[in-house]
Amino acid sequence: MRILLADRQDITRMGLVHIIQQMNVGDKEEMPGIEWKYVEDKAELMLALKDDDDAVVVLDYTLFDINDADELLILHQRFTHTRWLLFSEDLSVDFVRVLIASSTQFSILTKDSQLSEIKAAILYCVQGNRFICQHMTEVLLAPPPAKTEEKVKLTKTETEILIDQGNSRKTFLQLSYCQHSSQEHLQKARCQQCS
Repeated sequence: MRILLADRQDITRMGLVHIIQQMNVGDKEEMPGIEWKYVEDKAELMLALKDDDDAVVVLDYTLFDINDADELLILHQRFTHTRWLLFSEDLSVDFVRVLIASSTQFSILTKDSQLSEIKAAILYCVQGNRFICQHMTEVLLAPPPAKTEEKVKLTKTETEILIDQGNSRKTFLQLSYCQHSSQEHLQKARCQQCS
């Protein structure tokens, strides 16, 4: 199994390599036999996955050249054995919901996650499990914000105009349901049946 680092930030790459190497030394080899490789762009990623799609792709979605969720889902459908660990700064809640609803092969980790959470995410993905970081879990489970109606303070004239328009609409609706002609209404000023 390989870990493909699809992240264009050098500092993040170096940090991930250090973490992966740290997890494979000493008495507690957590991921024995794991190799890692950098991929610079989508074309190189696809070539690496064609060779062997039994991989974990650590993807900084916001900085990589994948355009949208649909494109990522197509890659997922093409490389069915690949696990995707999205390791990004700013992922929209809607984007994350689409991905996690489509497959358990997608894991989510934010770049402000603690070291222990980063290690756990990599290990979960290597073992074939989904991982969603604490921050994103809280965001996904939070109730949607209540929609607040915008209150606009109207002048007295604006209020009167709106009231007049409302009354005109009411009169129009009454006329449209009345059996009398509009001419009769004009002559009588107001239809007694419609009042």
